[in-house]
Amino acid sequence: MELGIALSIPMEKASVTLTRNVVDVALRRCGVSPDARQDIGLALTEACTNAVRHSDTKREYQVDAALRHNRCVVEVTDHGAGFVMPDALPSVPLDAEGGRGLMLMYALTDLVEIHRHRGDGMTVHFEKNLDGALTG
Repeated sequence: MELGIALSIPMEKASVTLTRNVVDVALRRCGVSPDARQDIGLALTEACTNAVRHSDTKREYQVDAALRHNRCVVEVTDHGAGFVMPDALPSVPLDAEGGRGLMLMYALTDLVEIHRHRGDGMTVHFEKNLDGALTG
Protein backbone atom coordinates (compact mmCIF):
# COMPACT_ATOMS: atom_id res chain seq x y z
CA MET A 1 0.00 0.00 0.00
CA GLU A 2 1.17 3.54 -0.69
CA LEU A 3 0.27 6.59 1.36
CA GLY A 4 1.07 10.29 1.24
CA ILE A 5 0.30 12.92 3.88
CA ALA A 6 1.06 16.63 3.62
CA LEU A 7 0.40 18.82 6.65
CA SER A 8 0.87 22.53 7.33
CA ILE A 9 1.21 22.87 11.06
CA PRO A 10 1.00 25.96 13.31
CA MET A 11 4.31 26.84 14.95
CA GLU A 12 3.04 25.80 18.38
CA LYS A 13 4.29 23.26 20.90
CA ALA A 14 0.88 21.54 21.06
CA SER A 15 1.03 20.83 17.32
CA VAL A 16 3.80 18.26 17.81
CA THR A 17 1.54 15.72 19.53
CA LEU A 18 -1.26 16.29 17.02
CA THR A 19 1.12 15.70 14.12
CA ARG A 20 2.50 12.51 15.67
CA ASN A 21 -1.04 11.21 16.23
CA VAL A 22 -2.17 11.93 12.66
CA VAL A 23 0.83 10.13 11.17
CA ASP A 24 0.49 7.23 13.62
CA VAL A 25 -3.18 6.65 12.76
CA ALA A 26 -2.39 6.63 9.04
CA LEU A 27 0.50 4.19 9.48
CA ARG A 28 -1.62 1.93 11.70
CA ARG A 29 -4.36 1.85 9.03
CA CYS A 30 -1.69 0.80 6.50
CA GLY A 31 -0.64 -2.13 8.69
CA VAL A 32 2.66 -0.80 10.06
CA SER A 33 3.70 -2.65 13.21
CA PRO A 34 3.48 -0.92 16.61
CA ASP A 35 7.28 -1.05 17.10
CA ALA A 36 7.98 0.63 13.74
CA ARG A 37 5.26 3.23 14.39
CA GLN A 38 6.78 3.99 17.78
CA ASP A 39 10.23 4.57 16.21
CA ILE A 40 8.77 6.77 13.47
CA GLY A 41 6.62 8.66 15.99
CA LEU A 42 9.53 9.44 18.27
CA ALA A 43 11.76 10.54 15.38
CA LEU A 44 8.89 12.71 14.08
CA THR A 45 8.36 14.21 17.53
CA GLU A 46 12.03 15.17 17.73
CA ALA A 47 12.04 16.69 14.23
CA CYS A 48 8.85 18.69 14.88
CA THR A 49 10.09 19.83 18.29
CA ASN A 50 13.29 21.10 16.65
CA ALA A 51 11.21 23.02 14.10
CA VAL A 52 9.11 24.67 16.81
CA ARG A 53 12.02 25.31 19.18
CA HIS A 54 14.64 26.55 16.73
CA SER A 55 12.55 28.46 14.23
CA ASP A 56 12.56 32.21 14.68
CA THR A 57 9.39 32.73 12.71
CA LYS A 58 5.68 32.27 13.37
CA ARG A 59 5.10 30.79 9.91
CA GLU A 60 3.74 27.27 9.76
CA TYR A 61 6.00 24.29 9.31
CA GLN A 62 5.32 21.43 6.93
CA VAL A 63 5.31 17.69 7.51
CA ASP A 64 5.27 15.32 4.56
CA ALA A 65 5.04 11.60 5.26
CA ALA A 66 4.91 8.86 2.66
CA LEU A 67 4.71 5.11 2.75
CA ARG A 68 6.03 3.49 -0.40
CA HIS A 69 8.03 0.43 -1.36
CA ASN A 70 8.23 -0.80 2.26
CA ARG A 71 9.73 2.50 3.46
CA CYS A 72 8.33 5.34 5.50
CA VAL A 73 9.78 8.65 4.35
CA VAL A 74 9.23 11.78 6.45
CA GLU A 75 10.25 15.39 5.92
CA VAL A 76 9.78 18.24 8.39
CA THR A 77 10.43 21.68 6.90
CA ASP A 78 10.47 25.01 8.72
CA HIS A 79 11.14 28.54 7.55
CA GLY A 80 13.28 29.87 10.37
CA ALA A 81 16.98 30.16 11.07
CA GLY A 82 17.15 26.54 12.24
CA PHE A 83 19.89 25.17 14.43
CA VAL A 84 23.62 24.93 13.93
CA MET A 85 24.52 21.54 12.50
CA PRO A 86 27.33 19.82 14.40
CA ASP A 87 30.28 18.41 12.46
CA ALA A 88 29.67 15.07 14.17
CA LEU A 89 26.75 13.56 16.00
CA PRO A 90 26.96 14.99 19.52
CA SER A 91 27.37 12.73 22.51
CA VAL A 92 24.62 13.73 24.90
CA PRO A 93 23.95 12.05 28.25
CA LEU A 94 20.72 10.05 28.21
CA ASP A 95 19.38 12.02 31.18
CA ALA A 96 20.04 15.42 29.54
CA GLU A 97 17.05 17.76 29.23
CA GLY A 98 17.74 18.56 25.59
CA GLY A 99 20.07 17.96 22.70
CA ARG A 100 19.15 14.31 22.13
CA GLY A 101 16.86 14.81 19.14
CA LEU A 102 19.36 14.16 16.38
CA MET A 103 20.88 11.26 18.27
CA LEU A 104 17.43 9.66 18.63
CA MET A 105 16.54 10.21 14.98
CA TYR A 106 19.76 8.49 13.87
CA ALA A 107 19.20 5.61 16.31
CA LEU A 108 15.54 4.99 15.39
CA THR A 109 15.62 5.34 11.61
CA ASP A 110 17.70 4.05 8.71
CA LEU A 111 18.59 7.36 7.06
CA VAL A 112 18.69 10.95 8.34
CA GLU A 113 19.52 13.97 6.20
CA ILE A 114 19.40 17.62 7.19
CA HIS A 115 19.14 20.26 4.48
CA ARG A 116 19.55 23.96 5.18
CA HIS A 117 17.67 26.17 2.74
CA ARG A 118 19.52 29.30 1.75
CA GLY A 119 18.09 31.99 4.03
CA ASP A 120 14.77 30.28 4.64
CA GLY A 121 14.73 27.34 7.00
CA MET A 122 15.70 23.72 6.93
CA THR A 123 14.35 20.26 6.20
CA VAL A 124 14.89 17.18 8.33
CA HIS A 125 14.46 14.08 6.16
CA PHE A 126 14.38 10.59 7.63
CA GLU A 127 13.48 7.14 6.39
CA LYS A 128 12.56 3.89 8.11
CA ASN A 129 12.73 0.54 6.35
CA LEU A 130 9.50 -1.38 7.00
CA ASP A 131 10.52 -4.83 5.73
CA GLY A 132 8.95 -7.21 8.24
CA ALA A 133 7.03 -4.35 9.89
CA LEU A 134 3.96 -4.44 7.63
CA THR A 135 1.05 -6.67 8.55
CA GLY A 136 -1.28 -5.86 5.69
